[in-house]
Amino acid sequence: MKQKKSVVFLVILISTVLIISSSTFAWSTHGKMTYFVASDVAWLEKYNNITITEYHYSDIDTEPYNPDFKILYKEGYIGEQTSALEILSIYADEPDWDMDTNLKLSSFQKIIGGSSGWRHQYYITFFGIIRIGNAPKRSQYFYDLALKAFDKDDYYWGFRFFARALHYAEDVSQPLHAFPLPISIILKNIFSINGLVKIGENHHYTFEDYQGTQIEINREDYIDVLKTTETMDVNSINRLAVLNAFKSKKDCNKIFDIQQKFYGEGINNKEGFSINKDDYKVLKDNEYQEEYDNIIKSHLINFAITVNTALELLHNDLLNMGVFN
Repeated sequence: MKQKKSVVFLVILISTVLIISSSTFAWSTHGKMTYFVASDVAWLEKYNNITITEYHYSDIDTEPYNPDFKILYKEGYIGEQTSALEILSIYADEPDWDMDTNLKLSSFQKIIGGSSGWRHQYYITFFGIIRIGNAPKRSQYFYDLALKAFDKDDYYWGFRFFARALHYAEDVSQPLHAFPLPISIILKNIFSINGLVKIGENHHYTFEDYQGTQIEINREDYIDVLKTTETMDVNSINRLAVLNAFKSKKDCNKIFDIQQKFYGEGINNKEGFSINKDDYKVLKDNEYQEEYDNIIKSHLINFAITVNTALELLHNDLLNMGVFN
């Protein structure tokens, strides 16, 4: 009987953990941060005159998109010139342009933020036994499409598909995309699912708003950590994303704890909470700001390592394909 109760409790707890997933966004300003990381990568300079080409991959790009999704060309018109760095700095944000919404992908997507949540998150619970979400596989999908485009000498779509691949791997370097709420908060509010959802949203959106504001104002110490040249030893972008999720989820508790101190208990208001981003364009007289910044910057380092590693994987594959001489 005791074992049966334990199993029931475990099921309830797992369901609660997943139900409270709220935001399908992870890092704000993917593109701008990718630019800061990639701007010093020497081999990308070879690709400074890439012709913008029309999308013609429906025969091999077979996974569904939001029916309302439109392919935009934000850097110019088809036939004009662009660069690899410009492509990456624009289209690392593209998967957040409603590409993945309004789809039926999995019977589990309802408990992880819909079809977009399914593709942009990778929740790991109970020592890795349970994993929900498709971000690593989605990253690998676009990486493989990128190689197929390069094989056709279509450098534009090669780098654009690669930018999309980067996005999903970058997403799971954000802790709240690998685990949405600390178990302690779940247990405390387990009979108030709507309240849990709101608490999760409060912390998730506030984390993104604060981090994005620091990048938007080009805060020097934030930009500096994106300049790391460190890489990870992996053989695929899928593996890179999975390791990101395992690494980032460890700080979920730490983020909730510091945000409660930094913003006050109001961030746990079950009716909602938001910040005025303009208030955080200057350093505040807050005893917890340095600790808060250091936690965020430690994960921005992981973001940068993700970009560096993925670019290294791509460079090696292009060398092996004879694309890069």
